[in-house]
Amino acid sequence: MTALSSVEQTLEWVRRLQLVMEASAPPGVPSFVEAVAGGPVKGSWWAHPLGKRMYVLSEAVADSGEVMVVKLLGGKRTWIHRDSWPLVLRVVLDKEWRAERLARVNAEAAGQFQRIEKAGRVRAPPPAPTTALEKRMLVHVASEHSPSGRHVKVATAWNAWASAVGADGAGADLSLAEALAGLNKLAAGHPTALN
Repeated sequence: MTALSSVEQTLEWVRRLQLVMEASAPPGVPSFVEAVAGGPVKGSWWAHPLGKRMYVLSEAVADSGEVMVVKLLGGKRTWIHRDSWPLVLRVVLDKEWRAERLARVNAEAAGQFQRIEKAGRVRAPPPAPTTALEKRMLVHVASEHSPSGRHVKVATAWNAWASAVGADGAGADLSLAEALAGLNKLAAGHPTALN
């Protein structure tokens, strides 16, 4: 296996695979960190001799516009290529799916969901309710660089996210079952945050 060493090489790898984990991955799901290292990485990838390269490549891929970064598998950062976004969007924008998920969060998280839906995008939202929403894939959460250089969490309503990336209507031709089956296939049969 040739180790990933450039942004374009990494993006081509993600294009081919469609779904990869940033770091540790369940069996059958590719790991970006292992692909950069050229094999398994024990312990924290930050401490790996190629940790800086991993970080730079990871940030560039996340900022490329080709990859959605979500906590889809095991609560860990999962990269999904643009070609597979319709599968995710068909699920997360489904009214019944959302209602069933929303019924499982506490009142604080439900209130935060309504604020994000109304605003479309909220910078530095309260962590606890936002994490509950992110785990259930009810909002898209990403980090953004602030003017001071710090990372700031941004929670975005899925319809606002889809519109911002030019993916309005993506997946509308799929049934919910087809979208879930497609994602489960990409995830090598492992349970996702969407199931």
